Amino acid sequence: MAKSAREHSTRATRSDPVFAALDNPRKLDRSWLDLAKLEEAGSPGVTRYDVERGSAVAEEAAWKFAQTEPTTAVGAAAMLDYITIGPITGLFELGETNWHETAFRTVVASLAKITSAG
Repeated sequence: MAKSAREHSTRATRSDPVFAALDNPRKLDRSWLDLAKLEEAGSPGVTRYDVERGSAVAEEAAWKFAQTEPTTAVGAAAMLDYITIGPITGLFELGETNWHETAFRTVVASLAKITSAG
């Protein structure tokens, strides 16, 4: 990648709210998946309740993320990337969780704004 493209990408990362909003769902998805593995392995102290609570917290973060409007094409691409190949890919069909549709609609609306503003 050329230096100017990297610089543009870095500036977009700092300014687009999607990147900050993405941190929480990423962390919570990993935590939930780790809890599920521990519970499946029979780890002491990890219960089905812990896994279900972890899932609910991750889902809440995903909803907040899904409603975050990207302000750059790089942010929109990051949002689509997370929806389609994020850490929970394979656990659900694309669109199976309700927040996926919200995120897709958010990206579409944002891209319409981004492209009409330029």
